[in-house]
Amino acid sequence: MKRRSCRHQTEIKTEHKGPKHVTFIQVAQVELAKQTEEGDVSNYQANGEFDLISFSSTKHVEFYSCCPEPYPDITYTIKLKRRPLFYVFNLILPCILINGIALLVFYVPSESGEKVTLGISALLSMTVFLMTIRETLPPTEKTPLISK
Repeated sequence: MKRRSCRHQTEIKTEHKGPKHVTFIQVAQVELAKQTEEGDVSNYQANGEFDLISFSSTKHVEFYSCCPEPYPDITYTIKLKRRPLFYVFNLILPCILINGIALLVFYVPSESGEKVTLGISALLSMTVFLMTIRETLPPTEKTPLISK
């Protein structure tokens, strides 16, 4: 029994649903057999970012001109649905609140003495928020959408 896991890109895509295909091909003369139509999700670990919609398998048999034997392969299709509230509560809402506080700097009178303090506090909170996001997201060579 082979186990396979695949990574999903961490940047936000416009399409929130999309199947992932994993194909197992046996080159030697070994018969691949699927046990059920649905994949085994007994070891599935729930994710806070995605919901598992379906997990199915399809068996194909290919014949090549070089060899009379059939070459079977099994394709597993995994359909995931992104949970958009993850990004709303963890990225978008804090950014809106911090930027709202930064805009309040323009409404504070200069005579109060708190204008500079509020501006520095907003800048510091945005810096800490971006550092927290950087620690939370996995390292990748792709540029995150928030910094584009």
